[in-house]
Amino acid sequence: MKKITLFAAALFMAGSVFSAITVEKLWESTANMPSGADAKQGVGYDQTLYIQDKGAQKIYAFTKVGETVTRSDYAASADGLGLAIDDAGNLAVRVGYFASATPNALKIYKKGSTTAVDITFALPTPGRCDYNSASGDIFSAEGGYVWFLCNTTTSVQYVKICNGGETPADVTVGTMGGVLPAAAGTLSHIVTGTATTWFGQSRSADFYSWNGTEILAATPDGAKKSTLGGCAFTIGGKLVYAYNSGAKNYNSEFKVRNMTDGEDIATGLMIGDGSATNTAYANWLTASKID
Repeated sequence: MKKITLFAAALFMAGSVFSAITVEKLWESTANMPSGADAKQGVGYDQTLYIQDKGAQKIYAFTKVGETVTRSDYAASADGLGLAIDDAGNLAVRVGYFASATPNALKIYKKGSTTAVDITFALPTPGRCDYNSASGDIFSAEGGYVWFLCNTTTSVQYVKICNGGETPADVTVGTMGGVLPAAAGTLSHIVTGTATTWFGQSRSADFYSWNGTEILAATPDGAKKSTLGGCAFTIGGKLVYAYNSGAKNYNSEFKVRNMTDGEDIATGLMIGDGSATNTAYANWLTASKID
């Protein structure tokens, strides 16, 4: 049976999607959370949640051991907020506080390693960019991508990294085709992308996708509220999106939708008990195959 773990990093809840297309919560914890002002992006992989803390300049790892969810110091990092994980489980931390300048440096970590590799680059178009995401395998010869959708820009930019950035030629930058209907805001996020496609959102706008030819609205329920985040994966031959869907700003509600058949799988899902309002700027949903 195929199984996907769906990590919601905001309050450390995880669930799974089965071949029967159902959703089950596996565990959640609110213990030992870093400050929300310093730790605003997290990712999940292999049933571990990773949270970047710009104040402590550390990556924390949250895992369940027996019936207890524990936090450990995974690796020294940097003073940025952005934390991404590619399809192979490699981490990428943005260097530099988001309001300071256009992104120009990353620390990347091969899956299972706590040693950082420093990457520098210059994006084609400047702009504030709070968050980043990644796809592919940035330590392979084929490479992977770290994605940026910067404030006031209308195009998606990327840093392509091959071989863990061993040589300058292994690090290239570029802009994806397509122009967004409106300029991105300060909080924007590319959920996933390839050499020819992407799927993402600017906060309080719709999700959009680039199919190599045109930009299209990607979800059926229009512009979202102020909470950012989502993920996409394929299971049982079905394309599935999980994304924020609440009717209130800054709330932690999300849904899981079978995009292939145009059917909602689960709605009204909450990170935590849902009672807190005006606190969730993002639901960092990531999907990881665990069988």
